[in-house]
Amino acid sequence: MIMHEITLDEYTAQCAEQPIRLGTEGSYGVEKLRVMRKGEWVDYDIIVAFHPPKGESVQIRLGSDNVVSVPAEATAVAGTGELTFAGYTDGVRQISVSRS
Repeated sequence: MIMHEITLDEYTAQCAEQPIRLGTEGSYGVEKLRVMRKGEWVDYDIIVAFHPPKGESVQIRLGSDNVVSVPAEATAVAGTGELTFAGYTDGVRQISVSRS
């Protein structure tokens, strides 16, 4: 199992690994993301959206252990995709921004 650690702080999602490699085309069940929450993210329910290079995005709710498995749809097609994190609490929604 390969674990990628991502820190959510304010509007950023940061990872020491740039870019994050989530596997090869068609691979799945090997990669996981561990989310480290800072600031307001500590209190949010979090949805992780995997946006593959082609096809529909897949959204997964982050569990209480702050770990999510990378879904098969995220690596079904070769290329560069994107991750987005959305935090929700009463009357609030915060979304991470992409870095280029």
